[in-house]
Amino acid sequence: MSLLHFEFDQPPTLASALRLAGLFDPGIDPDYCSGQVAEWTDYCQRHIDPCLSLQARLNALRQVFYRHLGVTGQGSHLMSSKAAMMHQVIAYRTGGAVCLGLLFCHLGRGLGLDLSGVIFPGHYLIRHRISPSRSDFIDPLTGEQLSWTMLANLYESLTGESQDSLGEVMLQPADTRQTLIRLLQNIKAACMAEQQPEQALTACDLLVQLCPEDPYERRDRGFVYQQLDCYRGALADYRYYIRQCPQDPAAHLLKMRLRHVSPQEDVLH
Repeated sequence: MSLLHFEFDQPPTLASALRLAGLFDPGIDPDYCSGQVAEWTDYCQRHIDPCLSLQARLNALRQVFYRHLGVTGQGSHLMSSKAAMMHQVIAYRTGGAVCLGLLFCHLGRGLGLDLSGVIFPGHYLIRHRISPSRSDFIDPLTGEQLSWTMLANLYESLTGESQDSLGEVMLQPADTRQTLIRLLQNIKAACMAEQQPEQALTACDLLVQLCPEDPYERRDRGFVYQQLDCYRGALADYRYYIRQCPQDPAAHLLKMRLRHVSPQEDVLH
């Protein structure tokens, strides 16, 4: 599995999310996906007057997307791995915040709206740039427009930090690398919860490609290796994590456990 052909210096697109999903499901039908999105694009352009103001076009798109097309969001506490796979989101019109955000932005750009995704702490948002000094924000799970007060409350509830620490830097458009990392982290978490270790390992391997020095991604991959009885890989990743984060309580506990573990012959699944 490789991410070499992704254009990380370009804004994230629907196509990049579909290509990522193809690394997990080679049976994706790209013609169906592109045809369905083309139908939705045409529907939006036929039902939303291009002469409307930017705000009116955005409001109309929210109505079309969430009511007429019937798109629904899955919160992180309910999200399945399918909700982070763009082809599944297109097929079933339900998904997680990142996929819905990418899809909404794709349709909105066809209406002349300056839309982008934002990697918000613990969430993913849609940013509508109205002018150099003004932007609106939308929750892609619900289509709700968020005031600054609502953003500040959301930030505090998700991070436990003071609302005063919320700054503009946290609301900048995400690039392709950041978006793929968030998608892969969602896929990894969902696959681990669904006890799909092979798929989780694929997500972990791709995350390590994107974040080769992140000890927490190595720790998570070590856990998945262990679930698959790949002990050499698990030990290598665990040891890297312990070296990089010796003060972490989890690292201390893991170090104690590793004293009683010796490499075994790996089992190939």
